[in-house]
Amino acid sequence: MSNDERGRKLLAAAQEYLDEMRAALARDSWNIVVRHAQEVVELAVKGVLCYLCIDYPKVHDAADLLVAALTARQMSLSEEETADVRAVSSRLAEQRAPAFYFEYDEERDTAEIAARDARRIHQLCLRIVRDLERLQQASAPPTEPASDASRAGFPGYRFQEGVETDIPRPSLGRD
Repeated sequence: MSNDERGRKLLAAAQEYLDEMRAALARDSWNIVVRHAQEVVELAVKGVLCYLCIDYPKVHDAADLLVAALTARQMSLSEEETADVRAVSSRLAEQRAPAFYFEYDEERDTAEIAARDARRIHQLCLRIVRDLERLQQASAPPTEPASDASRAGFPGYRFQEGVETDIPRPSLGRD
């Protein structure tokens, strides 16, 4: 499975959890709303990381890696968006287990904030993917496919074995 395919699957899963989150909101299941909101954010962020050919860590909060990867590709988010994705991802990652295991009852306001934040971060991630797809199409020569390095966001750069660089080496989806 290619990174693009995996990224699409993760974003599709994020959309499914978004739908489940909306249903939980309608049922007044505040704890489940918070849990699903966290899952939406985690899957959306990791979907973008797949598109960037970045192996993401198996943790619930990968927002810092997303920000670093975009910055390395000169696709930085605005200061507001950077602070937002980091704060929302971190806060929801902390809330996910206590909410899911009903260590306390979530309040309606907390659930509505979590849902609103998850929708906003999901939309941000979808926008980033659209931008990446436009860049990929624009950088690929019409007569030949883009190289692995170009697909990873580094047009004209070839990753060579044994060469050290501060540019993160992409995963090319050949697992």
